[in-house]
Amino acid sequence: MDRLSITIGASLAALMAACGGSSTATSQASSSAPSGATTTSNSSAAATSSSAGLGQAGFTLGTAATKVGMTGDATDPNGAHFVPAAVSVHVGDIVEWDYDPAAFVPHNIIFADAPDLSNRKGLGAKADGSPGDGTWQVRFTLAGQYKYVCTFHPGMTGTVTVG
Repeated sequence: MDRLSITIGASLAALMAACGGSSTATSQASSSAPSGATTTSNSSAAATSSSAGLGQAGFTLGTAATKVGMTGDATDPNGAHFVPAAVSVHVGDIVEWDYDPAAFVPHNIIFADAPDLSNRKGLGAKADGSPGDGTWQVRFTLAGQYKYVCTFHPGMTGTVTVG
């Protein structure tokens, strides 16, 4: 049994070394994120994620330069939408998405070309009806145009232009 444990341990160490040996994932950003930018996410960060070159995302990064609200559902004649749908900020600014943490209809913020900046879980009430998260912040550190969507509501789109 000791020999088996040593063999498994050595195999895992070799595999981790071959894969980089860390919990940090790196991916290439495309399309709306500036070309050549690399995003990095540290899986051990519960409240924030970092995107080297693109920005940082989390629940409380600081004071927002601008805020985006979320409204509407199937009963709204305008449908679900971000308010405003397009914002412009400077490099280093924080954009904050605000939503009622007790709202029954959840919304998320998904950047297809900068996934580490996304809030996948969503804002609004949890499935059991208890209050969930109410804000999501992103600090943009690279100029460009960042398009995002709420995947819970087709057609709910927004854009952040960083200059």
